[in-house]
Amino acid sequence: MLRCLVIDDERIAREGLLEFIKRFDYLHPVGDYANALDALPLIRNKEIDLLFLDIEMPGIKGIRFAELIVDMPVLVIFTTAYADYALSSYKGNTIDYLLKPIFLEDFEKAVSKARTWHERLFPRQAHPTCFLKKTASCIASPFGILCT
Repeated sequence: MLRCLVIDDERIAREGLLEFIKRFDYLHPVGDYANALDALPLIRNKEIDLLFLDIEMPGIKGIRFAELIVDMPVLVIFTTAYADYALSSYKGNTIDYLLKPIFLEDFEKAVSKARTWHERLFPRQAHPTCFLKKTASCIASPFGILCT
């Protein structure tokens, strides 16, 4: 499951992206921010896998913010109304660039790409094998005792 965060200064854009995120079982919306710097602690604590980031915002611009988090394990999908930023946005952790208004079909392609990249870059840790030992009518396991 990809933990998602939306950063956009426009409330309606944040709400729309959160609605799209909720449509996919492998995406989990963690929250949304109007200001990128407010989200920095959440990203630094590695609580986010996928960031939907607007480019034109008051204060710090999305591209500059993406440069600040380039060494953090978070993938970025830029969301903007300005096509002229497309080329300069593909640096660092950028997976895709969605032009507003965002259509569900384009969103689905972008998050599918992000899911694939996330699985490649951050493979799941192997889970230890669990052996069960049957004792009388109970089964002991590392997770507790199951009795039948």
